[in-house]
Amino acid sequence: MLHISKHLIVYVSMIVTENTKTFEEKIQFALDNSKPYIPTKPEDWNKYWMRRAYMAETRSKDPSTRVGAVFVKDNHDLLTGYNGFPRGVVDSPERLNNRDIKYNLITHAERAGVDKAAKRGISTDQCVVYTQGIPCSGCANSLIGAGIVKVYYHLPYQKILQTSLGEKNNWRNSIQYSIQMFIESKVELISIDDFLDVQTVIGGRIYTL
Repeated sequence: MLHISKHLIVYVSMIVTENTKTFEEKIQFALDNSKPYIPTKPEDWNKYWMRRAYMAETRSKDPSTRVGAVFVKDNHDLLTGYNGFPRGVVDSPERLNNRDIKYNLITHAERAGVDKAAKRGISTDQCVVYTQGIPCSGCANSLIGAGIVKVYYHLPYQKILQTSLGEKNNWRNSIQYSIQMFIESKVELISIDDFLDVQTVIGGRIYTL
């Protein structure tokens, strides 16, 4: 006999109820649950830009791992990138779910940002890039060539990614080459260690980091 937890029934009921609310009911709910605002200090700029990178990743259709990148100059965002197929290339579910096909067609977030800048005639010289993990060697190569001077990554994301990858030495080796290239080209690689309460997708699983 199948036993279903009362807590599960309540949880499912809450989801169904929330999804069936009308627009007016949702507005009323927001009004009823508002709270007095207590002024706080503005968020640190580095954390703010990293959140923007996580926002950029929501444009990705990759069902396995989503990545975003934001290019910043003089503390103003120039553009964003996310992992996906090049413009005009069909990103059907069949292709996205076939790893062999996907890896031959996909452009990483950092490279997508560099490509977008080139297309729009935007100079990325002396820019700072915020992206969740340490870029692969191919993206590091592009960033160095594009004149990037600093790369910020999110340490909690990098740790989860490393755990998810396990013993995939090709990726680990790629990261090590990136670090070495950044050192030799004098591009600063800086970690943001704090958890930001943002959601991301790594290896087909959702994480809050």
